[in-house]
Amino acid sequence: MNLMRYSQSWNGVTPKFPCQICGKGDWCSVSNDNESRICRRVDDGSGHHRVDKSGGEYWLYRNGTIFPALKSLPTPRSASPEVAGIDTLDSAYSSLLARLTLEPNHFENLRKRGLSSKEIHFRGYKSLPSNRIEVAHNLVTEFGEESCSKIPGFYFTKVRDQKIWSLAGGTGILIPCREIHGKIFALKIRTDSSESGSRYHYFSSRKHNGPGAICKVHVPKHTGTSSILIRITEGELKADIATALTQVLTLSIPGVSMWRSVVPVLRELNAQTVRIAFDSDADTNPIVARALTQTKTALLTEGFQVEVETWKNN
Repeated sequence: MNLMRYSQSWNGVTPKFPCQICGKGDWCSVSNDNESRICRRVDDGSGHHRVDKSGGEYWLYRNGTIFPALKSLPTPRSASPEVAGIDTLDSAYSSLLARLTLEPNHFENLRKRGLSSKEIHFRGYKSLPSNRIEVAHNLVTEFGEESCSKIPGFYFTKVRDQKIWSLAGGTGILIPCREIHGKIFALKIRTDSSESGSRYHYFSSRKHNGPGAICKVHVPKHTGTSSILIRITEGELKADIATALTQVLTLSIPGVSMWRSVVPVLRELNAQTVRIAFDSDADTNPIVARALTQTKTALLTEGFQVEVETWKNN
């Protein structure tokens, strides 16, 4: 095997051409020759486990062939430019959300999911409108072009040698994704249209040759919630709603196979019991079943008490 081939460039997947491993239309990559794939969600047992410079996990696949356990496998070159630091991301995304409103139909959608008006306001959901050039211009004026070029979701086009800044993504509900200290590291969009498959997409500039979103554990805003018992699931909005309705802090991992990334967060929160709550397809989906078993075993090994619950997809 010629290992030097893995130094070639990689292209991000799209909803139209999704990852062949996890079936999702974002975050993962495929090589130019279409022979190698990087999946950042799913470990089906045939990929080579790697960790990138930012600490994110991924699995390297080559047409379904198991990679040899070689330490010399190079880290694939990122298809996305540099991303701004967490403080800049938090400031820019907070400023963006402050300039937006929540449209009535989006407010009602959240209410039907069980969230009160107080919770909706507390968690900072806003609507990403179709007319956004003015908002983008004001944010670029505030933070500068250099910073905004490193913020996923911001991009510019040139019209008659003039830069026109805008915001990427379809119209929908913006969901703040927060790290353990409450800072916003990314935004998730629940799009109004499901024509491209999943309604949930990261606020990202990848389609415009800009930076892709940071994907890591989401810790919902919470007050008066004990961290002795913590639930883990997949889906930021689902985690927010579960936290609000059950008063059990519920963390969201980027994918069911990304359980390793949640362990240090659980440690920092001083969790004692961890409740695993993946979707109910664990009985029929071998990938989810494998992830559930691996997660449970790993958490027990780490010394946590473990509980398992399931719920229906929504």
